[in-house]
Amino acid sequence: MRPVPHSHRRPVGPCRRQRRVGRRCTYRRRARRPVRTLSRGVDVYLDWYFTVVAEYLRLAAAALGDFGSLLARQLDRHLFTGTAFQARLAPLEAEAEGAADAEFRAAAGRLDHRLGRIAAIAEQREALGAALKARQAARIDAWLLQLQRDFLPLHHGL
Repeated sequence: MRPVPHSHRRPVGPCRRQRRVGRRCTYRRRARRPVRTLSRGVDVYLDWYFTVVAEYLRLAAAALGDFGSLLARQLDRHLFTGTAFQARLAPLEAEAEGAADAEFRAAAGRLDHRLGRIAAIAEQREALGAALKARQAARIDAWLLQLQRDFLPLHHGL
């Protein structure tokens, strides 16, 4: 069997990659549904935007300093009115928020576990350092005693 050239391989999109992860792929597909309802309103908005009346409204709004709010009102009127976009998006937002909370709680648990391990290692290191210092002090004391025993008689003999 001949290897498939790189250019002929099927591209791996984010949704296909995430099938391994689980729910994320279905969440993305479900999130596209409310957005599709908005795409119908885009054509209506653009039809309004490129009319002569809309051009004069934009000029007047720019002169009055109300340009941004005019466009926001018209966008809301043409895109969101009658689409139930918020109602369709609300369950997805709640699900995403719940999934994010669960992910954060799991990450916090993992972090707490790792911090506990780090604290235990630090305590062990401190205990080993104290034991090593005590052992070194005991060796130094023993060495000094040995020096006293070996050289003290020499000193008295002078």
